[in-house]
Amino acid sequence: MAEAQYSSIFADRRRLIGRVLKVTIVTLALFVWPNWVSGAHAFTIVELLLVPVLCVMLWLLRAGTPVVALERALMVCALVLFSSLLVFPTIENTGPYWVAAFPFVAYFIRPVHSAIRWVAVMVLVVILAGVLEGAGWIDMTHTAVQVFCLLAVVVFFWFFAHTYQSQLEYRQELLESSNRELDEQKSRLQTVLDNVPLAIWMMDAERKVQFVNKAKLAWSGIGEEEAKHSRYISDLLSPELRDRSEQTDLQCLEGESGTIYDRAVSHAADGSERILDIIKVRRTAADGKTLGLLGFAIDVTEQVRADEVQKQLERQMEHAQRLESLGIMAGGIAHDFNNLLTAIQGNVELASMESDLPGPVRESLAGIASASRTATDLCRQMLAYSGKGILRPEVFSLQSVVEDMRPLLETSAGKSVRLELDLSDASLIHGDRGQIRQVLLNMVMNAAEAMVAERQGQIRISLRQIQLSRSSQNPLTGVGMSPGCYTELAVADNGTGMDEEVKQRMFEPFYTTKFTGRGLGMSAVLGILKAHDAGLEVESVEGVGTTMRVLFPCVQAAAEQEKPGEVVQPTQPGGQVLVVDDEPQVLKTASRMLERLGCEVVMADSGEVAIQRFSENPSGFGWVLLDVTMPGMDGVECMRRLREIRPDIRVVMSSGYNAEALESSAAVRPDDFLGKPYTFKALQELASRVGAMNKAG
Repeated sequence: MAEAQYSSIFADRRRLIGRVLKVTIVTLALFVWPNWVSGAHAFTIVELLLVPVLCVMLWLLRAGTPVVALERALMVCALVLFSSLLVFPTIENTGPYWVAAFPFVAYFIRPVHSAIRWVAVMVLVVILAGVLEGAGWIDMTHTAVQVFCLLAVVVFFWFFAHTYQSQLEYRQELLESSNRELDEQKSRLQTVLDNVPLAIWMMDAERKVQFVNKAKLAWSGIGEEEAKHSRYISDLLSPELRDRSEQTDLQCLEGESGTIYDRAVSHAADGSERILDIIKVRRTAADGKTLGLLGFAIDVTEQVRADEVQKQLERQMEHAQRLESLGIMAGGIAHDFNNLLTAIQGNVELASMESDLPGPVRESLAGIASASRTATDLCRQMLAYSGKGILRPEVFSLQSVVEDMRPLLETSAGKSVRLELDLSDASLIHGDRGQIRQVLLNMVMNAAEAMVAERQGQIRISLRQIQLSRSSQNPLTGVGMSPGCYTELAVADNGTGMDEEVKQRMFEPFYTTKFTGRGLGMSAVLGILKAHDAGLEVESVEGVGTTMRVLFPCVQAAAEQEKPGEVVQPTQPGGQVLVVDDEPQVLKTASRMLERLGCEVVMADSGEVAIQRFSENPSGFGWVLLDVTMPGMDGVECMRRLREIRPDIRVVMSSGYNAEALESSAAVRPDDFLGKPYTFKALQELASRVGAMNKAG
């Protein structure tokens, strides 16, 4: 408490000196008459001289004269006054006793390092007076012994005043140093609080504002002056946060935990919607009394949005990986089925060529052939889903495809559904006409199955050209969409629509919402579109309907259509053929079909065996029918080795995948390609083409 009082005193030296001057003037004026009456005329004259001097000093103080100069002048006056008390007679000769108070006056007015000099001068005055009295040079009211006793008292009080004032000034220096450190810490803390990306506020137990940092004011759009005049923290909040904040404040102030975590949505000063994470902590005194609470809020809008984007990307990645895995599985299954179907169809056709077959047997063979064709279509859907279907690309008008399919589409949609066409755009695209027909048919059938029985069903098919202004990756097909022209094929219905779960799973194989559905239609659509570098967009609202849009890259002119190659006239195949396939049934069936065509066949069930048998008589073979996928040495490596032995050998590759799946370089490109399952007619046409090439070469 004393340090605090002295701190306030030394904080305004001018006011202190003013008070000292006033008290001294009044005191001297009061003692003028008593001293004069008592006969102390010399001392009274000193008093009368000092009073106007002190009055002038008081006027100079008010005029702004430096305090240090006035303090020194005041000490001169004090030295004159106390010396006069010692030398001149006073009331009842009590003056010398007041000399002992001079050290306290000096240390009260001046700092220690200056007061010590003034007291030293006073000590010299006392010593000089004692010496002069003892020598008889002056006549004082006190003897020399009394004067030197007074000197001892002055020295004693000097030591006492010096010790006390030194400690006081030392403590004052410590206090001032601590205050400076506190001010620096406060300044640093204020800088941190104002620049930290957190809104921070403090309020008392009655929710009155005690502190708000600049971030909080910036978010609230309130100026500092307005905040200073805001009584309650609610005045600084947006309307949507006010009630919620009052509730959480009460929970924090009165609840058991004393800490509240909350997430709120608020509108910032710029009008944008922000997401805030809020923490409120109760402040308590040592005795447990609630003082108020401290609040923190951090803007997590960007983090939340980034998390949502990340989760969406993860879902898309998982979806793409799931589709890719299923595509690999579907492609593998379809490949194996194609090998089986090659053997089935080949043997059925060979058996049908026998002339002495009974009618029932021919009917059975026809049924087997029909079933195998259906199975072939199913395999093509699976290969289309995996992106490895056999494509027969050409440039054609998408409008003509839709118009040609109109009767089939109307039949597929059903009599209760009205089919509308908007085909004003006759854009050309490049692709497999048959697979595009399959895409359109599946989309229309999917729309027809979504119709609601209570209202008239409607399916609208439209074509138009659109321009993409920037590159992007289609999230469904995974195809990179470059800027430019695209032909949009849209199929819109007014059916039941789809929820989010169905939209996420609609392209999964064998997933269907229909009891009798197979679930391969939309999966095949996705695979076909991937193979055609096309994009796909799906918009669906439950109870309103679904719109599916397919984006095909435009072909700018009809002149860009692929010119058909020269028709090779069938020739008699003949010659020796090396047939290589790891599937025994395919190997036997292909050999029998070629033998039926008049070819001499050498069979090999692996690439290694094929190289061995070909090396025995390289010039004796007319061409090679080579399977692509085989264990050990695959078809591409086998073809390369065969051509190392004989560069001009004709090689025909055969696979259930498309020709692009070979991924072979120009140096080992096959002369032709035969997709599995193949028919006797397809093999006959191939053999004729190869025979014609051999004769021409």
